[in-house]
Amino acid sequence: MSDNRAVMLYGIPNDTRVTEIERPAPAPGRVIVRLTVGAICANDWKMATKGYRGTLPTPLGHELAGEVVEVGEQIKGYAPGDRVCIRFGGAIYCGHCYYCLRGWFNLCENWITFAQPSGFVEYMAFDERLAERLLHLPDQVSQEEAALVEPLACSLVGVEMANVQPGEEAVILGAGAMGLFNLQLALLAGASRAFVVETNPFRAAIARQLGAAEVIDFRATDPVTAVKDLTAGRGAASVIECSGTLAGAGQALQMARKRGTVCYFAGFPSKSEITVDPNLIHYAGLNVTGSTGSTIRHAQRILNYLAGGRLHLQPIITHRFPLEKAKEALALGASQGESLKILLEP
Repeated sequence: MSDNRAVMLYGIPNDTRVTEIERPAPAPGRVIVRLTVGAICANDWKMATKGYRGTLPTPLGHELAGEVVEVGEQIKGYAPGDRVCIRFGGAIYCGHCYYCLRGWFNLCENWITFAQPSGFVEYMAFDERLAERLLHLPDQVSQEEAALVEPLACSLVGVEMANVQPGEEAVILGAGAMGLFNLQLALLAGASRAFVVETNPFRAAIARQLGAAEVIDFRATDPVTAVKDLTAGRGAASVIECSGTLAGAGQALQMARKRGTVCYFAGFPSKSEITVDPNLIHYAGLNVTGSTGSTIRHAQRILNYLAGGRLHLQPIITHRFPLEKAKEALALGASQGESLKILLEP
């Protein structure tokens, strides 16, 4: 059977096509899942517009929700009609390297790649490590919310690494989708106030809607001075850099109070460099760390937050496209205008 649509990247920039690939056949140890919602990650549009080092064509997409449509006779714990969040569609941590044995699965040294295509693919097959890859959804969690579990889980890691503590203040640089996820999770972690640094009026308005105590326009005022003024001259206990800019990377260090934590959440261009006076870290006792990926523990916590109605995602979901319009959706994401999370629906 070949009636299986998939969003495939054929070339740069954005030679994205919806093509027919082989639909997976039923098998005794296999679960077949139909994609219901996919969310476009910044890495998707960056890969499509700026470059991909792997072999082309390749499927796009990894923020996914679906419904089980077929279950092999050897499968336990899944049934047709089950709604699932799809985790680790294309690859998964090994589970036995130095970092996995310490529970740091997101830092795995030996990622295992699966042969079955996954991503923005209408029908996907899963036949290994199902409990880690197909997470059952609570009744209260919608398919759209489920598609955002992966980036939310990554954001939860960022908040943990930033050591956000109850009653302390936090700063988030950048109010893209990930910055807005970090904002909400910092407040859920107990931050007394969260300040957001953002110049885009559209994104600034949503940050205020989602609980930012203050939005600092870095083009209108010096953001370091603004944070110090808001915190009696001290700076914030936790600073999460979500903009991925070198200016933000430098400013984040200056916004933290003594014994504060700075987390570089966003990635930076390859071989980026900033100049840092080490005395700033030494005399203030700063903790400077980074964040990447997430684990199943983080995904399960996000599902619990969603089931409890503690996260508000609709203001962040700005656009919905049919699968056939994936190329236009990726171009919209790359424009970084008045768009945040863009969903694809078969």
